[in-house]
Amino acid sequence: MSVRVDSLSISALSSPNNERSDIKSWPKTENNTPHLTRKRKEVKCSGSRPNRARDFQKNTWHIPTYRERLRDRFLTQSRAILTQYELLELLISITDPKSDIKAMTTELCKKFGSLGSILSAPRKRLAEIPGINDDIMAAFQIIKATAIELQREEIMDQPVISSWKALIGYCRSAMAHEHEEQLRILFLNKNNMLMLDEVQSYGTVDQTPFYTREVIKRTLEIGATAIIVVHNHPSGDPTPSKEDVEITRKLKEAAAKLDIAVHDHLIIAKSGHASFKTLGLL
Repeated sequence: MSVRVDSLSISALSSPNNERSDIKSWPKTENNTPHLTRKRKEVKCSGSRPNRARDFQKNTWHIPTYRERLRDRFLTQSRAILTQYELLELLISITDPKSDIKAMTTELCKKFGSLGSILSAPRKRLAEIPGINDDIMAAFQIIKATAIELQREEIMDQPVISSWKALIGYCRSAMAHEHEEQLRILFLNKNNMLMLDEVQSYGTVDQTPFYTREVIKRTLEIGATAIIVVHNHPSGDPTPSKEDVEITRKLKEAAAKLDIAVHDHLIIAKSGHASFKTLGLL
């Protein structure tokens, strides 16, 4: 049998030759008695001291990264606590986890000024920022398109005249942060419900083509009975120019001859909007 005393093992062998059958060679003294040998414990004691190094490797604490902390704040707390800068950081970090989001976000804000302008920026200008790739550009466009569609839902299936605030919100989402002028026509049926929303032309930073004949032709093709003209001023100032007033006057006169109503001409800008009807210019 085996007796343990303070991690020392003494073997008393019951065989006639005083040897265990399962051990071929056992160290003995000159008088044929077993040595006292130190053996490693083979059985763990319930009260033994824990192996802290091993446990630390198995259960290493995870320290959240900045990206993870930012994501958790967004998911668990109000969106209002995040600044535009932080929202942009979060969007980039999800799209491209390996990017240097601090440097990229700082450069984007410095170049374009606001989140809306960044989401609406042309791809050519975005590509000038180091680290910006196609995935990030696509993410920007998806966010903007989603915002526009959410605003569009507010004006569908109801008279736009009675949902004027929602109409202005939709136009601002679609055009306020554009870097070039564009002419948009909202085609309405006899109940003043939106039939089609269509961009007629794109221009430069301070002008866009406006062809009265083409607008009237397209209105007749669709079968609309009324229209709302919308264009943007990338400069940020929605004040109508003399050219804007003159073109609108000619459009109204031409449309009236074909029983087409021009309900309004809206100018959209970052700082607000202008309504020709409200200003008494229509």
